[in-house]
Amino acid sequence: MNYYLNRDAPNLKQVADNALAHAREIYKQGKAVEIIVREAKCSKTAQQRKYAHACLGVIAKDIGYDPQRLKVDIKVQLGLIEKIYTNGQVITQITSTEQLTKEQYGAFIDAILGLSAELNIKIPEARHYGYE
Repeated sequence: MNYYLNRDAPNLKQVADNALAHAREIYKQGKAVEIIVREAKCSKTAQQRKYAHACLGVIAKDIGYDPQRLKVDIKVQLGLIEKIYTNGQVITQITSTEQLTKEQYGAFIDAILGLSAELNIKIPEARHYGYE
């Protein structure tokens, strides 16, 4: 599981508490836990992220679906899946959008807008939300 902390969501305690709770659950299962802290490599803009979430919210509300589940479904459709090989096992993990480049995040937004067009759901343009 990956946890990200950035200037847009600076609640270090909440992120640390969530990571620690997840580590404890793994440890309780008798498994080893590895914790890695490093600088996140991403270049998407805050406006891209906010617009994507606004669009997901519009679609989810219209079709009565959970926005987070919708986000995962779109990531799977785009092939944003990591396979991690550890101890002879393959673990499949959905790639976090926090790791996407600006261009990759643009493709993610395009997929969201494509879905809205397929469903005939009108999504306001980014400037409607105050984004460029």
